[in-house]
Amino acid sequence: MGLDAVKMLFWCAILNGILAPPLIFLIVLLTSGAKVMGERVNSPLQRVLGWITFTIMAAAAIALRLSEAYLKVLACTICPGRLCTLGQ
Repeated sequence: MGLDAVKMLFWCAILNGILAPPLIFLIVLLTSGAKVMGERVNSPLQRVLGWITFTIMAAAAIALRLSEAYLKVLACTICPGRLCTLGQ
């Protein structure tokens, strides 16, 4: 089929990193509510660990997006003709 397995794995990892924070957010909210979970609600430690995980994953996703934008600006500064796609 002409698909590069390494590139597919790379983009799957990127997609996973971007989609993980909203999913973690929803899971922590749902598992922390007694109305949803009944007596199997998260303990305070589990809740704190969940929010820490969410914060780290969200920061990593934001850093990924910012680093991508920085690299585009850097490419336009170094070689404005061939690599610059900011205006397109």
